[in-house]
Amino acid sequence: MLGSVAVIITALVVWLSDWEDKDILDPILSLIIVCIIVTSTVPLVKESILILMETMPSHIDIEDIEHEVESLDHVENVHHFHCWKLTGNIIMASVHVSFSDCSTEEYMETARKIRSHFHKIGIHSLTIQPEFSSDESLLHSCLTQCPEKNCVEKQCCPQSGQHQVRLRRVSRFTTSREAAF
Repeated sequence: MLGSVAVIITALVVWLSDWEDKDILDPILSLIIVCIIVTSTVPLVKESILILMETMPSHIDIEDIEHEVESLDHVENVHHFHCWKLTGNIIMASVHVSFSDCSTEEYMETARKIRSHFHKIGIHSLTIQPEFSSDESLLHSCLTQCPEKNCVEKQCCPQSGQHQVRLRRVSRFTTSREAAF
């Protein structure tokens, strides 16, 4: 719209004016329009790149979320937490949660509390993968192991007998690693 108005104004000045430098008016207005377009598209391109890279929104603090969820009744461990932006305002997350012995009703109530906490921080699409075990030694590790033997390096949870390694996915391209011994 702005470009069309500039073209019409330039055409009228060139056609109806006797001004000597009227030929430079078109390139000057073209440069002004280019500057306006570039300044308005740079933020959009930045946001698009961050979405395509599936980066984690800056207001999300994984450690705070993990501590909050782990403080709930029946929750023993939170691991394999992923959080990313799907679109400009849709944030998605998935998380493995180890539960101690609890009934179905207690699990459902705890899952509602977890979902409610995620909603408060703007994550409305959440996948909770529950893990149950009556063996106390297994509650602090991932119970869903990788089915292939050669994928140990690629998984979030080590095979039994290895040190527990927690991966926190910041985006598809960056991951921070914390080893717990």
